[in-house]
Amino acid sequence: MNTLATPPKNFEVKPKLDAKGEELGELLEVSMGPHHPSTHGVFRMDVVLDGEKVVKLKPVFGYLHRNHEKIGENISYLANMPYTDRLDYFCSMTNNWAYALTIEKLAGLAVPERAEYIRVIMAELTRLQNHTCLIGFFVQDMGALGTPMMYAFREREKILDLFEEVSGARMMCNYMRFGGVRVDVNDDWIAKTKKVVADYSKFLDEFGTFLTENEIVLARTQFVGVLPKDLAVSASITGPMLRASGVNYDLRKVDKYGIYSRFNFQVPVGEHGDIYDRYMIRVLEMRESIKILEQALRDIPAGPVMDAKAKLRGFRPKAGEVYGRVEGPKGELGLCHQRRLAESVSLPRASAEFHQPDHFGRHVSRSQHFRRRRDSRQRGHRARRGGPMKNHSKLRVECWELNVSGIVALKNIQHSIFNVQYPMGETC
Repeated sequence: MNTLATPPKNFEVKPKLDAKGEELGELLEVSMGPHHPSTHGVFRMDVVLDGEKVVKLKPVFGYLHRNHEKIGENISYLANMPYTDRLDYFCSMTNNWAYALTIEKLAGLAVPERAEYIRVIMAELTRLQNHTCLIGFFVQDMGALGTPMMYAFREREKILDLFEEVSGARMMCNYMRFGGVRVDVNDDWIAKTKKVVADYSKFLDEFGTFLTENEIVLARTQFVGVLPKDLAVSASITGPMLRASGVNYDLRKVDKYGIYSRFNFQVPVGEHGDIYDRYMIRVLEMRESIKILEQALRDIPAGPVMDAKAKLRGFRPKAGEVYGRVEGPKGELGLCHQRRLAESVSLPRASAEFHQPDHFGRHVSRSQHFRRRRDSRQRGHRARRGGPMKNHSKLRVECWELNVSGIVALKNIQHSIFNVQYPMGETC
């Protein structure tokens, strides 16, 4: 006898009813993902289909949590920069910029002129390759297998070559720093970038010839998936999707962060909020990015690329709360950071119940245990040996116990063992 439970179906057929309750046909309810190529393993969708028409869709999230906030509690400010690359591996440069901008506000660092121009160049190159690949994926998912996506990746490779030359990495660039950028670009790199930018308009013309007035693209995207303006605003939609719905909102114009106020460019805005508008917004934004790049590459000045006051080692900004944001290719990317220093606290006399074993089985206080773990991480070798802490009636609990940095907000909470207040990390 087979005792195994019957696996659940990933689809269900339901009757399609009219207003009077009479059956008109069938609806197909499908569980799509998380392993479907278009969901990338991070979520799934419960979709109700009437033929090809999506009648109802419910996204189900929670299949992936990368734990960036918690990791940020236990590493230095600088060590957290590479983790922003992984937030979106297509847009590592803009992710770096958002984090650097946030900490620079808190620390009061000034970015040199040349570094500001380099940041704009990197951000707009990122916007080009992101939008290009999105259109490639979009047409691929619509049924045009292979060729459009390969065309998109061909152009992306040229931009990744530039990123690799200046940062040493194609995708996880780790290039921005607090107060500037990691390394300068040379004249040869600028010449190569000018050539890539000059050729990109020709590629967009070629891409548009195949797609923009393609009758299949028009039939399957116009007046499909309409997102009204009021719903886009109330649902906190940002970026190209918001502008496709007719809302003129771009942080490069609103906040004018960096030096975007110096460049002449327009913000494309859609009218219908359908799939075709969302496609066209990205095409037009790429053409505006080319304008920005041409101006930045023409006007980039000589000079340093790091603030002389910026420190790479032992960097600790003042206590405070700050929010920084940039207009990423996919929309607003904002990072909140709060740093709060703990006050001196009194602890009871050390006793056995406050001790826990270290790596060698000896009992040490929890505070000393944390200190040794921190020392071991920072020095790269095993923590120094020492006996249990005795007769310490007062300790000063400072931020080094947590080595807090990154995209976290600090908050005092009650610890159940020590019965004292000390800072622990909590996500924004």
